Amino acid sequence: MSRKLRWSKYNFTFDSEKHGVFIYNSLTNSLMTADPEFATHLPEIMKNPDSFDFSQWFQPLSEMLKNRVLLTQEDEDDFMITMKFRKTASRFDSSTMGLTLLVTEKCNFKCPYCFEKINDPADMSDEVIDGLIRFIETFMPLKSIFITWFGGEPLLRPDIIRKVNQRIMDLGVKVSSLIVTNGWLLNDQVIDMLDELNATAIQVTIEGPPEIHNQTRIHKSRGDSFHVIQQNLDRLMLERKWKGSLIIHYNIDDYNADHYAETIEYWKNRYPDGRVLTGKNFVDRDKRGSRDGSCSFSREREIEYYLTQYRKNGGMGLSYYPVRHGFGCIATKRNGFVIGARGQVYKCWHDVGVEDRQIGSVFTPPQKWNWSIISRYMSGVDPFDNPECRECFLLPVCEDCPHIWYRKKYMGQDVSLCARYRENLARFLEIHYERKQVEEGKC
Repeated sequence: MSRKLRWSKYNFTFDSEKHGVFIYNSLTNSLMTADPEFATHLPEIMKNPDSFDFSQWFQPLSEMLKNRVLLTQEDEDDFMITMKFRKTASRFDSSTMGLTLLVTEKCNFKCPYCFEKINDPADMSDEVIDGLIRFIETFMPLKSIFITWFGGEPLLRPDIIRKVNQRIMDLGVKVSSLIVTNGWLLNDQVIDMLDELNATAIQVTIEGPPEIHNQTRIHKSRGDSFHVIQQNLDRLMLERKWKGSLIIHYNIDDYNADHYAETIEYWKNRYPDGRVLTGKNFVDRDKRGSRDGSCSFSREREIEYYLTQYRKNGGMGLSYYPVRHGFGCIATKRNGFVIGARGQVYKCWHDVGVEDRQIGSVFTPPQKWNWSIISRYMSGVDPFDNPECRECFLLPVCEDCPHIWYRKKYMGQDVSLCARYRENLARFLEIHYERKQVEEGKC
């Protein structure tokens, strides 16, 4: 194969009126600026870099080689083959397991957008726990298991959490965990339990200041929840000085969109030691409570939100730069499962309570599972296997949520698969550059 340098197909070049010419490369997720004089030579370089005289341009040449803006066809092909291999290897890794466990399907909140629609919610029984342990044993030996304690509201049943955790630890496997909770029951007894669970993070949903948050995060009998949650988080982060991370999750809709930045700033300032992380979903308020509501905010409105927030407050709490995603979604993992309180087995959180997307049970052997669903999630929703995606210059940083792909490919739903920055990449990169300049005190 030829060792001639070529202009990478994963480059994106644009001329900013304010800042000049930029070259972005998605293979390395890198961004470089081009000197105005050097930029005039880019059309020639794009056409045939091997024939261009770089003798006066050693510095930009060095940066272009480092960023894979220029590379050989073989190197580019190898880069993508390696990326696909690592992704596939991660999916079929048999040494680890990721479990999302619904220790209870019951909840003490009545949030209007909840995607779980479960009639007659149950707690995980001893029989189901026994079945769960036998289920895990079929995948042994394992080096480690990562558990997401989920619900319902998992902290309604800390006794079950403790029991399940101990039973799994008795298998001789290293266990670590994350708790997804509404924060109402985060009391001293629960905090005492965190080290026992090797909990590295707790995720709590906060949806704005009290008067906004309390409209959607509603306790079934006590109503407003903000101040109770805040007291509990203060106990966790300030009084007890727990060492893990607090993930503040925010469901953005038209009602609370303008409060996202102030909410993130509030909690990061309240606990200023760098342990507050953030997560968000965009929710169509008109579809709150729908099965796929957490992904239903239109891509166009999402993009407009990002641009509006930058104009208003500099885009505080938002990222405008593409992210090279890891391969961590349990829906695509060989050993990744969601286990319902009755022992139902699913591949994705969003499938909980949907009978026709249940793949099996902890009481049934793998031979009797729904391997069509498993195969679809593990092998059928990979953008590397999609002809259109393979030609996209953003493939290396694709936001390939397997649930969205599943809905598009196998359910015929009209959902956007592409990253929010694809059609607005120039503006998003320009914003990223401007924010970086501010951070470095250059403007």
